[in-house]
Amino acid sequence: MIRIMNKKAFTRQLRALRKYFTKAYKQFLFEVLDEMKRVSKEDGYYFTTLDIDELFNKVYGQLKVNYIVKDGIVYIENFEPADILQEMYFKLLPTYEGIPYRNEKDLFKIKLLKGV
Repeated sequence: MIRIMNKKAFTRQLRALRKYFTKAYKQFLFEVLDEMKRVSKEDGYYFTTLDIDELFNKVYGQLKVNYIVKDGIVYIENFEPADILQEMYFKLLPTYEGIPYRNEKDLFKIKLLKGV
């Protein structure tokens, strides 16, 4: 059984993921959720990383799903990095070579890491 701890925030993050990173969204739905349903783990705190562009990982951090297993029930907490996913949900962010950015500082990081 899978339950969501903060349904409102999780839904926002999931919609942002679907809008900007379709591949990671599909991986979450078809691979990660199936794994959570099938695999029985000991009680504890876990996370699963999602496949996403390496440049996004360098700028914002690794995209991952945090969840807790307690008494055989999986409680999904949220996606990380939560702050950028929340911003992606609330407004349409501009992108630079497929990577969304919030402000000039993020754009500078992207350009610096890209080598432009």
